[in-house]
Formats: sequence, C-alpha cells, structure tokens
Amino acid sequence: MNKVKNFFLNKGIYLIAIVGVAAICLSGLYIANLSKDPKENPDNSNSAVSSTSDSQDVVALPTRKTEAPSGTGSTPSATPGGSTAPTATPSVAPTVTPSNNGADIKLVLPLEGNILVDYAMDKLIYNKTLDEWRTHSGVDIAADQDEEVKAAADGKVIDVKKDPRLGYLIIIEHKGGVNTIYANLKEETDVNIGDSVKQGDVIGWVGRTAPFEYAEDSHLHFEVVINDNCVNVWNYVDKE
Repeated sequence: MNKVKNFFLNKGIYLIAIVGVAAICLSGLYIANLSKDPKENPDNSNSAVSSTSDSQDVVALPTRKTEAPSGTGSTPSATPGGSTAPTATPSVAPTVTPSNNGADIKLVLPLEGNILVDYAMDKLIYNKTLDEWRTHSGVDIAADQDEEVKAAADGKVIDVKKDPRLGYLIIIEHKGGVNTIYANLKEETDVNIGDSVKQGDVIGWVGRTAPFEYAEDSHLHFEVVINDNCVNVWNYVDKE
C-alpha cells in the first residue's frame, strides 16, 4: 500500500502534465474544426446550389388573355311568332331600280294563287326551312302540286335545269334584257332549251323540289331578272 502511495506521489506530477497536454491538444483541434469555411462542407454547398438552380430553372409562363371580339357577324336566329326581323344588309344583290331595259314589257303571273312569301331584297324575312332570316329574290305563289305553270310573256327558253336551292326550274329570255325564272317545278317539263313560247303557254307543272323552301306549303317560286339583277316582280306584273 505504501508503495502505491509513493508511486503516485513521485510520478503524479508527470501524469498531470500528460493529461494537461492532451486536453490542450484536443481543445485546439476542436477550435480549428469550428473555424473551417462553411464552403468546404460539400453536403451543405451542393444542397444550396441545387435549390437555387431549381428555383431559377422553373419560370412561370404568363397567362395569355384573348379578348372577345367587338362585334358579331352571325345572322340572328329567331322564330316568326311575334318576333321582329333584325336589321341587316342583304348578302345578295339589292333591288335594282327599273331602267329603260324591260320598261315596256308587261308580264302576267304564271298561275293564280295567294302569295306565301313576297319579294324582299331590302329586308330579311324568316325562312322556315333553314330556320334563319334571309332575303327573298322572288315571290312564292301558293299552288297545288301538278298545277300548270304558264309563261309570263313571249320569249325563248334558255335553260332547263335542277338548282341546288330552288329545285327544277325553267328560265325564259324576253325582250329588253328581261328573264323570268320558274322554280320548284316537277322534273318533267313541257319545253326544252331553245323553244320559243308565247305568253300563257304551259311550260311545266308545280312540284316540290326546292331544298331551300321545302317547309313551305306547295307553291311556285317566280323571279324577274334584268341584266343579271333580281328586281321586284310587282314592278312588271299587275297585282290585280
């Protein structure tokens, strides 16, 4: 026991010195480690760059705003019951004021009957078949199918054909640059191209062949054309 005490008394000073030196070394290493530049930490550095790079690459695109047009170009739809026809510029040839051409010609109606749809090139009227407002270049005269259709004046047959809008039709050329058109006829006719006709001659029969007027009652579609312009039938035909 005395030997152990003597050992610590004689050697203790060395042990204390060794422990002190070790503590100083450890403290120095700790302080040196704390003073290192944060940039040397690869984990923190890479994480920051990655986050910054991602935030710069993602760019929010601006939303494109489309402005509504200032006006509409569509034809208004409506039903005829109590509605007022919209005002619009006719999309086809307007009424032509009669000139010297055709001024002396006197026409008669191709058949007698009530007027279902009158001439209307300066306003829009309701078309039941197409369910829209349109101009109307002739007059639709009520008539039973197979009723005789007669020439409105003396002239020459210049066309007999099927029209995609008005069905089977006949065109007769008269003096003064006047043509008359008889449409919605039966396929069979009593004349051919080049035939001369007199006023009142039977040229065909009422049919039901006009796709654009199919919803109307049975009728004849009749037009007067001067120099390729549709004109008001009543300027050349007496309503009486």
